[in-house]
Amino acid sequence: MKTREFDLGGIRFAFHIEPGQNDLIVVTLFIDGEKVEDSSTDMPQDEVDDFLDRMQRSIATMI
Repeated sequence: MKTREFDLGGIRFAFHIEPGQNDLIVVTLFIDGEKVEDSSTDMPQDEVDDFLDRMQRSIATMI
């Protein structure tokens, strides 16, 4: 499993990235070490980096 983490406003965000079914990747959001309920999503490997970049920018605009 890989993890992509960043801090914003004293809050720690982490995306856990792991293999899923049918050659898809599962990305799950954790905030301050706690899994966010219903935050897991499946996607093709080639979409993961763009998805994580968009999510990080989106979270940053809300904080």
